Amino acid sequence: MNVVMKLPFKIRERWRVQTLEISKTSQRNVYFDDLVEFVRNEASLVRQPLFGTIVDTAKRKGKVETYIKSKARVTTWIPTTSGNDAKYCELCKKDNLDLSYCIVFKKKSFDDKSDFVRKSGFKIMQETLITSPSVEDNQSLDKVTKSLKTLPGGHYEIGLPFRDEEVQFPSNRDQALSRFLSLKKKFAKNEQFFKDYSAFMQEMINKNFVEPVPERSSEPSQEWFLVHHAVYHNHKPKIRVVFDCSLKFQGISLNDRLLQGPDLTNNLLGVLLRFREESDGVVGDIEKMYYQVKVPSSQANFLKLFWFDENLSPTEYRLRVHVFGAWSSPSIANFALKRSAEDYAPSVRIKDVIMRNFYVDDLLLSAVTGAEAANLVSQVKETLAKGGFHLTSITANSSDLRRTLSSEGAVPEKHSIKALGLDWDLNSDSFRFGCIRFSSALTRRGILRNIASINDPLGLISPAMVHPGGSFQEICRLKLSWDDPLPPSLLES
Repeated sequence: MNVVMKLPFKIRERWRVQTLEISKTSQRNVYFDDLVEFVRNEASLVRQPLFGTIVDTAKRKGKVETYIKSKARVTTWIPTTSGNDAKYCELCKKDNLDLSYCIVFKKKSFDDKSDFVRKSGFKIMQETLITSPSVEDNQSLDKVTKSLKTLPGGHYEIGLPFRDEEVQFPSNRDQALSRFLSLKKKFAKNEQFFKDYSAFMQEMINKNFVEPVPERSSEPSQEWFLVHHAVYHNHKPKIRVVFDCSLKFQGISLNDRLLQGPDLTNNLLGVLLRFREESDGVVGDIEKMYYQVKVPSSQANFLKLFWFDENLSPTEYRLRVHVFGAWSSPSIANFALKRSAEDYAPSVRIKDVIMRNFYVDDLLLSAVTGAEAANLVSQVKETLAKGGFHLTSITANSSDLRRTLSSEGAVPEKHSIKALGLDWDLNSDSFRFGCIRFSSALTRRGILRNIASINDPLGLISPAMVHPGGSFQEICRLKLSWDDPLPPSLLES
């Protein structure tokens, strides 16, 4: 019986805070009577004429259900106890059964259901909100958990979650070598490109992310070669080598054989809202997060690639880490991050920060005072280091706090930085949005490119984007091609 799901989205969020306050202040469980009292107070607030009409701007029901499902997976997938803690129905006393699917509960009258929930406490209602994971997600989590190892240096080692236990591949060595020789020709035409690419790959080798393939070769069916290419950062002279795990050979790719795993990434909106809760804000990111999670040597031959040896001859190498481009990497990296919190967090507060204040590798947290923020950063960094993750690029909205954090690897003094794509002004502690400057021609394509360049996940400047959006609709109605000049009538508007 999803009682809480019947409430509007914003009220559900406030109820979540209310349950935490009851648990902390009263040191007791939350009961159905508490929910009734909370709803009664919310209804009284809405009826007050002093506040005018309050419009519920929550997304439609379908979107809310998707959001709840995603959050439920986060709480479901991080194991804190043994695998024996299966679901247990409080009513019929059966294992592996959720109350939502209990036949005995469904046959009861509404009054009997209410009495049972009221007596059982909030735990029953909370469990009904958890959406059951997919079969493939269960398989992936099981494989990841069983293969998990902690290496002497603190890093986690997690196996590739293949769909089949006995995985076999066709030999794509010739295909990968041909692509690498084509890349070599590009290097010959662009010396700077070759220098940047080589510097990236040499760093990978120096940090043992990549190693030469041992002389003892594997069976052709037990190896896979990855094709790689490079992309430059839009605003920095920084290169990143991407490994193409979706490239097919004889109709098969590496990603085809991998389980994607559950989505463990925190909700973007939730991370940003929690970031703005208190006055002192801090941001940071994990250095090369994916590469901190190791791949077992027994599976490294599925991540082979070609690169140059000291004599600039094509040589076989293999990756020893999870890489960008692999379908399973996002889930595995997030699993390892949250596992660090489970294994090493010194307090519930630090565990909660790691669990809920990261968006992939970006940390955004806020605290009431600068001293509290500095203490949180220090403990979070120490906790992550035990799991093999290095928190870096740390900065804050207070100059005093930035000086305090200088020993924690804070970035040099800056006026503004990017926080999840938003321009965060450190001096005014505000998000800034620049005016749209049409860097490209005034065509349908150019206008769409400039409108799409505005990143506003919180909807702070939605009113200002109404007019550009309406103008683009007018352009579309004219059925102009993407690169046709706009008529004078539209240019004036």
